[in-house]
Amino acid sequence: MRIFFLLLFTIISIYAQDISITANGQKISNFPLEIYEDKSRGMTFSDVQNLTTFQSYTSNISKGYSDSAFWIRFTVKNSSIEKLNYFIFFTETYLNKVDGYIINADNSFTEFHYGVWYLTQSQRKDIVKPTMAIELNPQEKKTVYIRMFSKYPMFTAIHLFDEEGVDDFSYLVKLFHIFFLGAVLALVLYNLGIFFFIRDISYLYYIFFISGFAIWQMISIGVFPFDSFQSTFSFYAFSMAIPLFQAFLMLFTRSLLDLKHQLPQYAKLLKVVAYLYIVFSISMLFDPARSLFVMNTFSTFILPLLLFVGYESYKIGNKIAKYFLIAQFCFLSMGTLFALAAYGLLEFNIFTRYGIIVGSFGEMIFFALALAYRIKVLETEKLEFIELTNKELDQKVQSRTQELQIAKDKLEKLANKDSLTGLHNRRALFNESSKFIQLAKRESQPLSLIMFDLDNFKNINDTYGHAVGDEVLKAFAEQLRHVRESDIAARIGGEEFILFCPNTDLESATILAQQIRTRTEELAVVTEDTALFFTVSAGVSTLDFTNDKKIDDLMLRADKALYEAKNKGRNSVVQFK
Repeated sequence: MRIFFLLLFTIISIYAQDISITANGQKISNFPLEIYEDKSRGMTFSDVQNLTTFQSYTSNISKGYSDSAFWIRFTVKNSSIEKLNYFIFFTETYLNKVDGYIINADNSFTEFHYGVWYLTQSQRKDIVKPTMAIELNPQEKKTVYIRMFSKYPMFTAIHLFDEEGVDDFSYLVKLFHIFFLGAVLALVLYNLGIFFFIRDISYLYYIFFISGFAIWQMISIGVFPFDSFQSTFSFYAFSMAIPLFQAFLMLFTRSLLDLKHQLPQYAKLLKVVAYLYIVFSISMLFDPARSLFVMNTFSTFILPLLLFVGYESYKIGNKIAKYFLIAQFCFLSMGTLFALAAYGLLEFNIFTRYGIIVGSFGEMIFFALALAYRIKVLETEKLEFIELTNKELDQKVQSRTQELQIAKDKLEKLANKDSLTGLHNRRALFNESSKFIQLAKRESQPLSLIMFDLDNFKNINDTYGHAVGDEVLKAFAEQLRHVRESDIAARIGGEEFILFCPNTDLESATILAQQIRTRTEELAVVTEDTALFFTVSAGVSTLDFTNDKKIDDLMLRADKALYEAKNKGRNSVVQFK
């Protein structure tokens, strides 16, 4: 019988489905993988490589609350004819430890380590989504092992994206949260203004409730100022916001429905529940995992209780209760999906992960409507003040929206610039060059490319230090920046630069390269002790109208010419003919 099972696992291993990437830019989600639960949390990478007890699963991982570590395994194959640079991308930041191992062709492996635990163990203070780079040559395949452990629910998704795919996904998630947090900010400011005018404690409870929920969401995605923590402890300490916002929900319910006067027995009950949530909040400082599990189990019974209390209030004629019931239904319906997925009973997907945010926003809106209903009983002067507050709020929201747009524009501009030299980076160069290449081929206009490489740059770094090396790079970048307005100058990595020259033939580009080489030879970078001189070599190529399709083709030939220039003794320019 044992031989039979060994044979069975061998067959499963042999025919395990590889994850095939057929072209650059392909986005792969919810893909099949294998998973193993390490209940001891003591197994090493070497131990699990020989295991035959992995089980089939998907990359949408929902294992609930567990003291176990989970190992996942999958194989990625490059089925295309080009080299691929991809990323294994996690959607969540709050996992305690994520240790990745990618087995290379020579049986060596590349390690990656992410997670909240490393906030204390390393110099890294920013909390980020685990993102593991994987390079695949044509037809190459690599096996990936990842160990995961979480003090929160094991609740995440893993995707395979190229760099653009990671950027697109991150942009959409951040945009979604920006809209949500912007709306929460508007609600906070609106209700804060009303509170200062009428001094109704219900508004203050409401503000603390929605602010606590927003802080929880900001921590979960790593939004400023909750994107950097001094230690693992400080990360979990901020998780106190989770039980606190529920405590304020209890207090808000008591005040909104006026339970103290209408249903005093329920008012006392909700007050006790609020205190229990405060106890949960304090316990998060000592045992966040167990506290969160107990609190969520407790909430499974408490949140439906709020529906019952709201219904009882509605039965005795409280018209505000109808808004409360609709609000609670919005949150409870989506919150139930989230809770079931957190317990490992539903799959991680867009509805179970982000539905609670939509539901909570609906809840906030209807709570706001319930509060607004109370305003009808106010005196005329109070209503006039609220109108004035609304106008001021609109201006603040518009101002905030403009600030967000300006910040977004700045971020997009920074994403296309090399941070050291201010020149275009590789990404921007590739984006800009494609339209010029198409135009040149359509109009039969010449187009050339010059690839520069600073000579003996490593010796400069080793001798004078990286600070001086940076000054050398910036000095040469200034040479390129002021050559010709029509050219595109870019730093593509290290000491390598590109000058992309539209409407320029090979001979003209070569002359231009010689001029830059000569000026560079005369350029001095002043250090504390002396004036440092350096040289540069260049390779020049021009557009082949028949065969060239993208800038890579010109770069390949320019690189060959540059290599020849280096072999000639450096400080020279060579054409590719």
